[in-house]
Amino acid sequence: MQPGLTAPGLAFYRGATMGSDLYRVKVVSKKAATAVFDVKVIHPDISTIPEDRSFALMLLREAANDSLLAREVATADKTDKTWLKKYASGFIPSVALRISGKSAKRGRLTVTVSDPAWIDHVKPGDSFDTAAFQRIDKYDRHPPILPTKGAAEPPAVDGAALDPGDGFLWVPREAFGDVRLLKPLPPFVQVPAYSLSAYEVVDEVTGKIAAKRVQAWHGKAVRAMVSGRPQEGALGLLKDSADKFALLSLQGWGWSKVEAIGRLHLKPGRRGTKASYAEVLERVRISAALVKKRGRTLELVCRLPPDGRKVPFASESDVLALLAAPLGFDFFKQGFKTKAPLGDALTRDLREQSLGTDEDLYPAVARAYVASFTVEGATKPKKLTAAALDALTPTAALAALSAPWPTFTLRIEVTDPKWIAHVDAELPMFAGDTVLAKPAPPAKKEAAKEKAAKAKKAPSKPAPKRAVLWLKKGTSDKVWIASQDGATWKAQYGRRVMPDREEKIYELASEDKASAAFTRAVEAKKRGGYRVAPAYEAAAELLWKRLGLAFDDSSGVPVVTRVGPPASAATHFEAGFKAGDTIDGVRYRGMGAPYRLRTIEELAVVVESRRAGEDLLLETSRKLGKSGMMTTASVTLR
Repeated sequence: MQPGLTAPGLAFYRGATMGSDLYRVKVVSKKAATAVFDVKVIHPDISTIPEDRSFALMLLREAANDSLLAREVATADKTDKTWLKKYASGFIPSVALRISGKSAKRGRLTVTVSDPAWIDHVKPGDSFDTAAFQRIDKYDRHPPILPTKGAAEPPAVDGAALDPGDGFLWVPREAFGDVRLLKPLPPFVQVPAYSLSAYEVVDEVTGKIAAKRVQAWHGKAVRAMVSGRPQEGALGLLKDSADKFALLSLQGWGWSKVEAIGRLHLKPGRRGTKASYAEVLERVRISAALVKKRGRTLELVCRLPPDGRKVPFASESDVLALLAAPLGFDFFKQGFKTKAPLGDALTRDLREQSLGTDEDLYPAVARAYVASFTVEGATKPKKLTAAALDALTPTAALAALSAPWPTFTLRIEVTDPKWIAHVDAELPMFAGDTVLAKPAPPAKKEAAKEKAAKAKKAPSKPAPKRAVLWLKKGTSDKVWIASQDGATWKAQYGRRVMPDREEKIYELASEDKASAAFTRAVEAKKRGGYRVAPAYEAAAELLWKRLGLAFDDSSGVPVVTRVGPPASAATHFEAGFKAGDTIDGVRYRGMGAPYRLRTIEELAVVVESRRAGEDLLLETSRKLGKSGMMTTASVTLR
């Protein structure tokens, strides 16, 4: 997503998992303030278990969403280096690890907390997967942090008392992009500057919440409970929904049903990293509003953020990017989301020329759509810096941001009125800060097409002599690849699920001696239990017959050179596989990490082992312009 934009229907973004699960955890025992966990590595890129407070705190925090610990440690706290350095030792005085057996990938982790309340949610026998990791390795000393007992309910606080202090930032609505689904926002919305643990919730509304009950909080900092998870941000009221509410934060915005909403009040106590106005200004975009549209011409008034940004329109490429931005470019579908003559035409251009990204597209075709443009009347008010805003009180920062912003007039003439048919006074338009390449003349476009056609030609065949062997026995699942070229032969080997392989190169006195050494090494591997993969030509024939794909792997990875059924219609790519697509990995359904591929023989081993009618999942990448796309494509075996 572009900065300032949101995906329609996106649930609130805070509280999501940190990434792929890395460890499987089982609670072995719990006594008083100590819990013992059996921890096992489950991710192929992880080889150790951290004996560390930040790891232990994340693990405990992920064990349950609704716990006494979760009420004191917010989602953002567990990865905030400043917060962890100050307070982690206050929750967890000690952590000890005892490795189980010979492998460092499994062990007993003993965690001692400052109060039994922090492990109240942990029950012996419970098991869960976690993405916890070690964030820092040095901690300040901190007295034991204990739960607050017998605290009174927070008093009701009037709206005026919530704003003063350093607990909030004011964010221009231009930071959130297209917000037409929301009721009109105030020019600036209030977001919390710290993690949720730094605030208390006041005047909370629960149950079935009518928008009318919280309309005074529109654009103000709140906490919402979403499926039992606390989320913070500025409240946004939706135009056409009676049971959903939006939250806006420095990470973007989205909406969902909520169980409770309450205003935030900064409380005395623990503080982590404070958000900076640098994050605010980074999100604010250059906006454009329609003044006049007639025939082939547009007149727009553009507003620059007050941080010293320059006018971003240097050529027709930048103007076309502004006109196309509201149509929503979809990199994965290789086209524009909104139906409009301009979007339809640009999608055709993109696919015909295999340009890949909109940033590659606009310079290639800009002059076919934009006849001319002028920039007039730019103003230059005083520049604001993030450091200066951070030093101000919230009231003073709001006043500084409320001063007039730089503006200029942009007049555009297009080659056909239909290219601006989608532009009206209600359409939000935003320009990027990056100046694109100037439009390429037609001759250069033809040269680019010719260059792309040459790039798709199949590479040369692999070395004349190669053997691929593999071993799957117990926990071992390895590959060994030997190749000979003249008087040199080399061996590459390693785990099949790992992308990196060890390599040894042997240079001998003659080709005959290299051939003899190559053969001896292959025979030794066979005696050790390794099985021989189909030879190169046999592998190629098998893959064409069962996958409908022909490959060349002389570049160090299988690259598609020809496509036939069933693969032509069995991929997530818009138009099926193409010559030049790379197959980086393969797995079958129910398999964990995929096998990483260097040769077609390795792919043939997997294909050969599966029955007709089964699906293979191919991790596929495609070069698109200056960028690339990765996907997992499903192909049914014949």
